[in-house]
Amino acid sequence: EPFTPEAAEHSVLPGSEAGGTSGQGVQELTSYCGQSQQEEFSLRMVGYEVPCEVYVSALCSPGQFWVQKIGPMSVDLDQLVQQMTKYYSEEANQKCHAMTSVELGDIIACRFGTEGSFFRARVVELKASCDDSLSSVDVHFVDYGDYELKSIKEIYKLRAEFMKLKFQAIRCSLAHMRPETGADWSEDACDKFEMLTGCDRGKVAWARVVGYQASGVPWVELVDSGRRQTSLAQELVRVGVARWVEIEK
Repeated sequence: EPFTPEAAEHSVLPGSEAGGTSGQGVQELTSYCGQSQQEEFSLRMVGYEVPCEVYVSALCSPGQFWVQKIGPMSVDLDQLVQQMTKYYSEEANQKCHAMTSVELGDIIACRFGTEGSFFRARVVELKASCDDSLSSVDVHFVDYGDYELKSIKEIYKLRAEFMKLKFQAIRCSLAHMRPETGADWSEDACDKFEMLTGCDRGKVAWARVVGYQASGVPWVELVDSGRRQTSLAQELVRVGVARWVEIEK
C-alpha cells in the first residue's frame, strides 16, 4: 500500500532502473547532467523515507520528473529570481556578461520561454551552425527541471553571488510504476500524470523517497495533499496507463 503522511512504517524499494521515458531525445539530453546533479544536490533536501511537501516543477513522464521541496528555500529561490531578473534586465549588465565561449556544464543565466524573469541553467549540449561556429545551446534549468534551446546571444555569465543557493530541482522517478505496455511511457500516461501532479499550477503533494536507481535518481511515492490523499501511482493504474510493480521485502 502507498504511504499516507501519517504512516509510521514504510517499505524500501531496492534500487533498479526505471521504465523508459517517452522519447529518445529526452534521455540523450539528460545523460550529461543526470548523475553529476544528483551528486550535487540529490535528496539532501528530501529526507529518506520521511514524507515531505513538494510540488512537481517539470516532467517528461512518470519515470522522469523534477520536484521542489516546499519550505524556506522556496522563498529564497523567489528572491534569487527577482534579484537576477533586476540585474540581467539592464542592458549594461547584459553586455558585461555576454558569453563569447561556452563549455558543457557551464552554469549561466537566461530567460525561459517568453517569461521576462531570468533563471539559472546548466549548458548540456552545444549546437553548431552550418559554418561550424557555435550558434545555440541546450540548457537545463537547475531550479525547475525544464530544458530549452537558447541562442548563444540569449545566455549570460552567472555572477558568483547567484550561486550561493543550492540548486532546487530534484530529478525523480515514480515508485512502483512501469508503462502498461512496452518500454516507453505513452502520451496518455504522461498527460494523465501531468494532470494529477498539477505541474502547471504548483499543486502541493506529499513525497517519500523509497529507494534509488543505480544512477542515483530517487524513486519516490507521491500522494495528493488533499483530503482524499490519493496515491498518484494507484490512480495511473486505475485509469489503465501504468502497471504496479510490487516492492521486494
